[in-house]
Amino acid sequence: MDSAPQCSALKRLAFALSIVYRLYRKYWTSDDVWSMLGCMADSSLGFSSPLEPATIARLSEIYRAGNGGVCGVVAGESGARAACGSRFGCSFCGVTGARDKSMEFMIQEPEHAHLKPLNEFRNYLLAIQWDLSRRELVGRTLSDAGYTRIQADTYRFLERMAMLKMLLSIDANERDRAERHSGELAWLCRSKRRVSCTLTIRTIGRLMTTLNPALARVLKRLHYPLDVILTCVRWYVAYPLSLRHLEEMMAERGISVDHSTVHRWAIKVLPVLEKAFRRHKKAVGRSWRMDETYIKVRGQWKYLYRAVDKEGNTVDFLLRAHRDKTAARRYFEKSIEQNGEPETVTIDKSGANLAALDALNEERQTPIKIRQNKYLNNVVEQDHRAIKRRTRPMLGFKNFRCARILLSGIELMHMITKGQMQDRGLGYTRAEQFYSLAA
Repeated sequence: MDSAPQCSALKRLAFALSIVYRLYRKYWTSDDVWSMLGCMADSSLGFSSPLEPATIARLSEIYRAGNGGVCGVVAGESGARAACGSRFGCSFCGVTGARDKSMEFMIQEPEHAHLKPLNEFRNYLLAIQWDLSRRELVGRTLSDAGYTRIQADTYRFLERMAMLKMLLSIDANERDRAERHSGELAWLCRSKRRVSCTLTIRTIGRLMTTLNPALARVLKRLHYPLDVILTCVRWYVAYPLSLRHLEEMMAERGISVDHSTVHRWAIKVLPVLEKAFRRHKKAVGRSWRMDETYIKVRGQWKYLYRAVDKEGNTVDFLLRAHRDKTAARRYFEKSIEQNGEPETVTIDKSGANLAALDALNEERQTPIKIRQNKYLNNVVEQDHRAIKRRTRPMLGFKNFRCARILLSGIELMHMITKGQMQDRGLGYTRAEQFYSLAA
């Protein structure tokens, strides 16, 4: 018998036995891996491999390049059953062990350095996964053996908020990086499509390093990206646009959102932003011009009390159902509480406003000087136009509560436009100042 065919037959038999043996083993050593690669690459054995020769060669090349040239599983460590640490991010290495050695090696290169925060977040999750002090297990169902499942939703609320802040910070940094490269931000919409939107580099992504806790509670059940929500709300209160206009504008940008959804966003978000704005509002002068204007709510006229100082800066505002002494006094009390006492208040010939100021002066040691001159009130009369121009496309409000909230948002954006928000010398634009209130 020829020795060559006999040798080939023995090789095939050995190869078949090694396949069966390795398939029934729970773990493979590095010798097992390299033997399999060698057998599949040896065409003389006559067995068809499930992999193409080029694939086998490429796989061997990747393993040799793993972990800077040394792979923990297939190229050393005496067959250690651990993550391989491949430079190319083997899926096995990514899901086993307390450390993702693939990621750690990859982020050392500048082009992959932006992945470092994700790796840190992964390590953080692994580090706390068995820390029961971070879990909320009250009310959980126990098994017959007395155990309960440890899942992501069992983290305490404060712990979930901390994770949210970490992810928002990662997202903000990534948006900055994308902005520097392309000058645009990518929005991931509910339809899972990325759309290109022309926001400047210092907009929501960089400003949202942390999230306002009150806003986080409001956004808990909202499923759209925060960028989309804040942008729609700002456009709604900043420009004379109807809700259906916003629906069409977002559709042109690849974002499917109903006009009623935008309205709900405004109702939920604006009170939080207005409260945040109060903390950053600049001080106003002590000479006020006060007047009221008409707002139609459910087919009936209501009264929006407003005042500006002599420089035209908005002092405060209040929507009331009636135009009388009680409403005027309530407005003055709110304005004084928020902005301090004025020296002079200029009003028109309204008897209700005069009676309210007289009642306030009776309770004060230093009375407020009252002037009734309609010409001096031209400043506030002209300032009404900015508010009325914005409410005109709304065609009236459906209920008093929604009118109060939306008017507060319009006044908020109007005050930002007039430069009444402290930006600590950062030079933010009007849009950036609005978005920063969410932080």
